[in-house]
Amino acid sequence: MLTREALGVRKFYEDMEKCIANPDQFFLANTVVDYHAGTPAEVRWSQALSATVLSLREGTPPISVQMCGKRIGWTMKAVEDYCRIGMLGKEKPKMWAATPRPLNIILSAYRQPGPFSLDLASAVIRQMNFVEKMVHLGFTEQARWEDDRDTLTRCVVRYHHFLDLMASTPGNFVVPTLDIDLAWHTHQLLCDSYRKVKEVIGIIPDHDDKVGQGALSDAYDKTAEAWKARFGVPYSICGCLPPSTSGGFGSSAFSLFSRKGKSKSTLENPLQNPRPDLLSPSDDAADQTHPSDHHAVAIINPGERNAAQAQARRQELGKRTKQLGKSVEKGKADQWGEIMQKRGVDHTPSFLCPVQYGVQSPFSKFG
Repeated sequence: MLTREALGVRKFYEDMEKCIANPDQFFLANTVVDYHAGTPAEVRWSQALSATVLSLREGTPPISVQMCGKRIGWTMKAVEDYCRIGMLGKEKPKMWAATPRPLNIILSAYRQPGPFSLDLASAVIRQMNFVEKMVHLGFTEQARWEDDRDTLTRCVVRYHHFLDLMASTPGNFVVPTLDIDLAWHTHQLLCDSYRKVKEVIGIIPDHDDKVGQGALSDAYDKTAEAWKARFGVPYSICGCLPPSTSGGFGSSAFSLFSRKGKSKSTLENPLQNPRPDLLSPSDDAADQTHPSDHHAVAIINPGERNAAQAQARRQELGKRTKQLGKSVEKGKADQWGEIMQKRGVDHTPSFLCPVQYGVQSPFSKFG
């Protein structure tokens, strides 16, 4: 049966056939660029990675696309299982062992048919979500920035600190807020400048917009914790509640919105904001710090796993809301905590809508 998935698998087998027949000239997709540096990889590195993924050895006999399909299978799951053996060095790797990131990057180029390594239909839909949020914030209005330099300046300053946070926590996935993501998107349009980021923070930031919703929400929580620990102010005050205690990026436990002792509401006093360059308490600026979840595209009939993740997230946020409410009631919450409690009443949190990250039939619904 000819399916979208089978066409992607066939593309992988075609490249596999070429790699075996002529390993000096043909390599698997996404192995010719060093994704850490953003520069062309050395040929020997591309050869070695392709050979490892395909479990190639000296004298490996030629193989046809049809033979690959018969021996391995015609699903991406079968292809991934086969490649995991080469990457993990075991005949039957443990199922719970994470698939190495280099392999995920390679296989992402084969998860859709056609000559392109990017699923353009899915990418457009995800970016539509992001643009819609920019419209909602009023960022696309004509002459929007002529009389409001503070917002744009804070957006850029927060992006710079976001890069600093990324550099200070290598190997961790950090999730931007909407204002930071706008600066990130804009910076990527300046190719020469963006490539030089490696000279400053040691890596080329990977703006991966195909991250599963469970991983995205967990990473956002850890980003919020690490930001507060490093810069002394909350990451976001839109109404999305982060964890009350730290468990991410190796920082020590602390309460994000707590203070010692008991007293009346702290909002009666002037707000103590040590970093006005990073955070504005105004209601107009609050939604700008909402988590950027345009990576997620909502689906009408989510699978059990996606629905379960969204439900678990909803329950966790319910616990956080009660916890913050008790802290405010007892006078233990700081001014940021009281602000967050009020904004959370009518606020729609991120990562609650079941999502998908690839469009199986992007045009069937529209004819």
